[in-house]
Amino acid sequence: MELKLHSSNGSSIGSDVYLNNHGKSDFSDIRFTESDGQSLLDYWIEKVNTNEGTATVWVEFHTISTSGTGFYIYYGNPNATSTSNGSSTFVFYEPFNNLDAWTAVGGCWSASGGVCHQLWGSQTWEYGLVLKSPPTTDSRKVSCNMKTVNSSGNRYMAFTAKRYGGNGLYCHLRKEATQVQRCQATAGLKTAHDAGCNISYQTWYRLTVGVNGSGYVKAWVDGVLKQSFNDPDWDRTWTGISLNTYWTYADFDDLFVANYCDPEPSWGTWAEAYPTPTPAISPTPTVSPTISPTVSPTVSPTVSPTLTPEVRIDAPDEVHSGSDFSVKVNISGVTNLRNGNYDIIYNPTIIELIQPGVTDGFISDTEIYNSWNFIPSGIQGKITVLFDSQVVSGAGYLSELHFRAVGSASETSDISFTGDCALFDPLANELTLIWINGSVQVLAPEPTPTP
Repeated sequence: MELKLHSSNGSSIGSDVYLNNHGKSDFSDIRFTESDGQSLLDYWIEKVNTNEGTATVWVEFHTISTSGTGFYIYYGNPNATSTSNGSSTFVFYEPFNNLDAWTAVGGCWSASGGVCHQLWGSQTWEYGLVLKSPPTTDSRKVSCNMKTVNSSGNRYMAFTAKRYGGNGLYCHLRKEATQVQRCQATAGLKTAHDAGCNISYQTWYRLTVGVNGSGYVKAWVDGVLKQSFNDPDWDRTWTGISLNTYWTYADFDDLFVANYCDPEPSWGTWAEAYPTPTPAISPTPTVSPTISPTVSPTVSPTVSPTLTPEVRIDAPDEVHSGSDFSVKVNISGVTNLRNGNYDIIYNPTIIELIQPGVTDGFISDTEIYNSWNFIPSGIQGKITVLFDSQVVSGAGYLSELHFRAVGSASETSDISFTGDCALFDPLANELTLIWINGSVQVLAPEPTPTP
């Protein structure tokens, strides 16, 4: 569900929540929990408007009772860092860091800077960029940011909410003599459902469509409902999703698929507690189903670690030149780990990072999701890793790094932590850790076996 957070003073109502100047200006201290005040809810910050002092946030609820579901918003911890995560919040989320999940069937596509670019091809209307493994939920909300880049002639940009056979159910923005937001099935050019919508070049718009699986459709542009209709052509089983353009270069960003029902749940009554959260959840909803939230601005830790965790670079002592090997970032004795970051440096003239680079770790059978960046610089290579998981305790490894030995015999490369390495609990409090470095020595190449 979608919320709009305001850093300023005000009275919270509906989807507008005012933090009364108690939170951070970038909203990185925001946390959501279930009614127990401890079980974290996944969320994604779509955008922050620093001029307005607002943030658009989506929160995932596992279930919503018809009698009302309470939860908390925590904020006000100056040391907190953001745990916003689209992949954890939605059925499917694409940040467009790359196009690994997609196949280009028409046109020329690329991804850079977290944006998907349609670079060339006068028409990619029939296929475009197709998602390889789409989600299977049939009652769904599909949403994507998009903008048209060039400024002459008729220009269309769209996504397919469904694909079946060679046909698609398109939701698109049309920049032509009559500017409209259109929903249309392509099989035999079925009924076009149009709503007036002014569209400017080089301007981002969030286009969203909700389909309930029975042919009832709603479409929004930037959160404003443009149209709703019943059409049996939209009563189709989900088989795919794609991005599409017509006679334009276009950019796409932050596509997601969420579960959907109509009517959607609405927000109930908001309450505030300063400085200690005290649940005050209304048992009677005003609209069914209703979420009755309680807002609390203070984040305070509930669990203190009893052991000092060790984070250790586990590298082999020796490797033969030309051989591949892996290094694990092990961790032991951790309690209530939620996310963190670290930098590792090494000598790339002795060992080099190879595909797949950095892969996910596991603690107590819980996967630790990694994102990473590699910065080569002379005789010092640097890997920056960010990781995120469900709240987890125990031992395991945070990441696995993949290398090849390229140095000469007797050369040694240190593999060391550097910079601002930190792990955090669910309430963004930094954990106390012992960071232990490693090293690896290169041996002569293994002899070639004699036949």
